[in-house]
Amino acid sequence: FLGLAIGAALHWMELNGGAPPGWPTYLVVTFTLFVGSTALFSVMPVVQSRLITVAPAAAPLALALNGSSASMGQALGAALGGVVLASLGPTGLPLASIAIALGSALFWWRAAKDAPAARSMV
Repeated sequence: FLGLAIGAALHWMELNGGAPPGWPTYLVVTFTLFVGSTALFSVMPVVQSRLITVAPAAAPLALALNGSSASMGQALGAALGGVVLASLGPTGLPLASIAIALGSALFWWRAAKDAPAARSMV
């Protein structure tokens, strides 16, 4: 999440003339988004494995709900992006991305801190 926030911050600086224009900034943003996206999408198999381990009898239902929630998250993200783009313009997208990435990092940090026993179940 923090890598995505850094990439979004660099993108915002580029849009507002604060980062050096050209390929160095584009490469940093592209690399950061690639690494962050890869990390985000590589979590799904781990989550699915855990769902099967925790509830083997209900595994088909749990996996279906998990996939549906991932699709819902993507749809809500696209809708939010459209609202931000319409209301704030292109420079608002990286700012919204930064806020979402930092909020997500805080959420996962709090969840991991509050549930240490859950990590040992995997």
